Amino acid sequence: MSAKLLIFTILFTFWHQVSMASPGTSEEGPVDPEVITNSAPINFESALKYYDLKDYAQSIGVLEKLLESSDDKAKIHYNLFVAHFAGKNMSSGLFHLRESLFLSPGYSPSVDALTDLPNEWEQRFFTKADLFKRINLEIFLETNFQLSIFIGLIFFALFLRSLIAFLKARKAEESNSTSLSILGTSIALFVISLVFIGFQYSLQLKDFATVKGNINAKVTPSENSPGILDLLEGEMVVVLDSKKPWYNIEDFNGRKAWVHEDQIFLSKED
Repeated sequence: MSAKLLIFTILFTFWHQVSMASPGTSEEGPVDPEVITNSAPINFESALKYYDLKDYAQSIGVLEKLLESSDDKAKIHYNLFVAHFAGKNMSSGLFHLRESLFLSPGYSPSVDALTDLPNEWEQRFFTKADLFKRINLEIFLETNFQLSIFIGLIFFALFLRSLIAFLKARKAEESNSTSLSILGTSIALFVISLVFIGFQYSLQLKDFATVKGNINAKVTPSENSPGILDLLEGEMVVVLDSKKPWYNIEDFNGRKAWVHEDQIFLSKED
């Protein structure tokens, strides 16, 4: 068993012991079963049709209703996993995959999905470049600012020590290669200290916000403005400007749009 598969197997086992959040949600928010009942035939073909149309909320609603009466619940849970996953609702999708495997450990589509999950996760939810940017930014944001400055000052102190060693080497008329090596080290340490402290300070000058729920950001600060940017709950964005109650934000891919103040948690209060 590969390391990735082992990790996900342990994860699913743990989730089976812990109560999960309600799976009846989608990229569009909670699904109302009554609305689905009144607007769509309750059969598997209908769920598949909505899935092909990328109307994942309707597809999930139909499948949720089928789950109440179906004898093959492992199959329905698997298809709910697929629909949630396509709608980028990771937690609900994994809940249904876990349920499918629990009800039928040998159900081949669910087993195959579990095996392929690490690669699928990367391809569907983020590129490696996006992940690199997000991890690095969150690490820097979560690091205590004073501690970051302290680390930068340590590099600066090492720079001063290297510089003193270089001057002593020059005074003692040691070989040029030795003195130049010490000088190169001191310059490198100086640059590192400046970059570290400068980057940390620049982050403090920026305003960040966290998205409250799955939203569609606007072209202009207006309720009637068309949406141009999908943002997921928990996603962090940079606040560029504000025209209360609207905020101009930028996501990790450099895309800019407007969101209402009710849709984000601000890291700094105005």
